[in-house]
Amino acid sequence: MASAARLYSPEVLALATSLANWPLSADLPLTGSARSPACGSALTVGLALDADGRIERIGLRAQACAVGQASAAIFAAAASGRDRPQLSTALGEIEAR
Repeated sequence: MASAARLYSPEVLALATSLANWPLSADLPLTGSARSPACGSALTVGLALDADGRIERIGLRAQACAVGQASAAIFAAAASGRDRPQLSTALGEIEAR
């Protein structure tokens, strides 16, 4: 139980609850979903892009543990204002670690 308490720290829980800052709404024109076969977590993302192809609005629905929800919130904060090449570069950097 002690390890779970360390994992679900106040910071992780705060990030998880901050996911409410990016509500998924039906007016977001681009949507996609993914499900983890390992744990069953599911994520739905909605996006609206500006004229230059940057993320103008993002909405998320996460059916996941607090760690998964916190991860989704971190992504939403970092992805806002980015375009596809920037996101691809960031993914490559993550995968290279």
